[in-house]
Amino acid sequence: MKKYVEGNYDDVTDPENFVPLEAIIEEVKLEAAKGVTEKIILIIPNLWGDGEKDLRERITRNGGPTVGLLNYGYRTGLDSFLHERFRQKFMVTRHTVPSNYMTMKCTSCNSPTSVVPVSIAESYTSLRKKFECGACRTKEAASRAIRFFSNLCLAEFYQSPTSHVLFDSFGRLRDQ
Repeated sequence: MKKYVEGNYDDVTDPENFVPLEAIIEEVKLEAAKGVTEKIILIIPNLWGDGEKDLRERITRNGGPTVGLLNYGYRTGLDSFLHERFRQKFMVTRHTVPSNYMTMKCTSCNSPTSVVPVSIAESYTSLRKKFECGACRTKEAASRAIRFFSNLCLAEFYQSPTSHVLFDSFGRLRDQ
């Protein structure tokens, strides 16, 4: 059971001693029906002192494998912590919950950091638009701003001042 929980059962078990998981689950169910040992009680300080007398009496009254561990030091049942880990991993049925979100990759830098609703991802796919992360959108906006201002400055640079205009608004030659 411990090897299955740790995930190394196939690696450390000889092929002739191999027991299928289903058989181990059935054995665990049978053993757990007898009771599990709560070995956590062994870490209680002054367990045999007068301060924990009522705890000892309640454990003894409940019975089960924990009493054998408490009174004689023998484990006669499954370890409760190991049993719970095994039960959670192999005996509990899992239900998948559909997610309404998905991870999209940026088309510029390929970083998969953007989690978006499925509807937005479908609209990007159907419209064949490229998806960009926030960092790439910021860089694109800065690049556009620089290009806009540089075009604006170039237009001002290449415009001739009014003193260099040869013709007036009526098409007549200006005096120089």
